[in-house]
Amino acid sequence: ESLGKHGILHRAGTTRGVMYDEVLRTPLIIMHPYFNKPKTIKALVQSIDVMPTILDFLNVSIPAEASGVSLVPLIKEDVDRLHDYIFAGGNFTGSSIFPHSTINSAIISEKFKLIYERSPYGAFNKLEIYDRQNDPEELFERSSVRPDIVLAMKKMLVFWENVTMNRNKMTEIGLSDEEFR
Repeated sequence: ESLGKHGILHRAGTTRGVMYDEVLRTPLIIMHPYFNKPKTIKALVQSIDVMPTILDFLNVSIPAEASGVSLVPLIKEDVDRLHDYIFAGGNFTGSSIFPHSTINSAIISEKFKLIYERSPYGAFNKLEIYDRQNDPEELFERSSVRPDIVLAMKKMLVFWENVTMNRNKMTEIGLSDEEFR
């Protein structure tokens, strides 16, 4: 829940609020008899990594079409990271409380987070970027200072949306053919 942070008193909605860390960052606690020493993992992980992790613990092969990856190498400390970027997003339908339908998504790296919220028909369009290392509370929006990072991350985010949300036209999700190149 945002509880007033970013001027938002709710968790979700169709204009602002769902891609800040107050909502996205959730603890994942794993207990396994062979890993009995508590540890905190700081690496970027996603909820889609849970299924491959469970299958890996059970020594069941992970299907090739699985979107996530096993967290076991992080838990065993064989690697210090699995993802350079992680993604979150969804479509939210308008209601009497929230008048706009929106597409809300985010791409997160160790250094930056780009939040992109817009209506499918252009009535609302907002891009925000935060420096996660120097502004972990996401208080200072930096898109005007880092347009190079905004464009690079937006390209990756839109590509991810195109694949995961099965979009056919890049222009429907806010990126021209020229920007995508």
